[in-house]
Amino acid sequence: MADKSAVMSEQEEAEMASLMSQRRAGRSSAFYGRMEANPSRGVPAPVRPNPTVTESGICEPEETATEPLISSPRILRQSTRVKVGFASTQGRRPTMEDEIIIAGQLKGRETDYLAVFDGHGGRDAAMFASKHLHPILVEKLESGMPPQQSLSEAFLSVQMRMREESVSGGCTAIVALLIGETCYVANAGDSRAVFMQGDQVRRISTDHKPDVPSEKERITQAGGTVTQIPMARGTKIIARVNGVLSVSRALGDLTLQPYVSAEPEIQTFRLCSTETTLVLACDGLWDVVSDEEALEMTKEALNVKEAAVKLVEASLERMSMDNISVVVARMPSHQGTT
Repeated sequence: MADKSAVMSEQEEAEMASLMSQRRAGRSSAFYGRMEANPSRGVPAPVRPNPTVTESGICEPEETATEPLISSPRILRQSTRVKVGFASTQGRRPTMEDEIIIAGQLKGRETDYLAVFDGHGGRDAAMFASKHLHPILVEKLESGMPPQQSLSEAFLSVQMRMREESVSGGCTAIVALLIGETCYVANAGDSRAVFMQGDQVRRISTDHKPDVPSEKERITQAGGTVTQIPMARGTKIIARVNGVLSVSRALGDLTLQPYVSAEPEIQTFRLCSTETTLVLACDGLWDVVSDEEALEMTKEALNVKEAAVKLVEASLERMSMDNISVVVARMPSHQGTT
């Protein structure tokens, strides 16, 4: 028999919906306001918020694997050297709009690809990017293009294809590409990557918000506007591009071009003589957990899947109001790095 205490009454559901509306600090209230059931367009009816971890998986090198090598359709191939775990949940949102892709041996044995796509205005853009970005990236790498340029061109090619196919909505993207001893991190939007080597914690991405001075200048020079909009009860001010979107870079968002840019910012780090822990996550984590807290929590986990699950659970306990998707990777030490 179901636990009655775990089932919300209609009144409680209404109160939860009201709370979500008041506390929502997502990309676009306008987008979410249009997400009504529309079977003819493939938009499902919203389902009851689910504040639990709903999906998780692990990818490990064969010689150290403690679980099946491919434990989820989000894991395309196992890595030969990187241990990767993920966890995600719809959380308190009415729909799930995130996508995760993990591909070891993307191009050769020592090329690993990790990506989190955080959708807004539906999940179409996140699904499209999760399907198309890594094959385009492989094409660019195989043509001899340097990794940083390959990542940039892959983002822009996905954006062009989204326009050609009139993909609705948009998504932020955080992508890590490990080639040899160098990790390239590309991001567009406010999903984030942080890593730890020894006791050093470093953020390796930039949160692309409209009120960041360089982003605001780019937007206004292109003819757009950055509007400061107070949230419910005036407790928080959110900057939005043209009064709509609370990130200044993303894939998709075709009606907000050229003000919202799909060009990623790319940063790099190298493996060193100690193990590297890398966390990629959407803002559902970072809204309520600091960089340092996130990496400290990963230390206490038995494996990378448990680490990802712990981060999602911590976000839920701290009342994150967004979808939450987390990838945790443990990369081997490299003795030759200085």
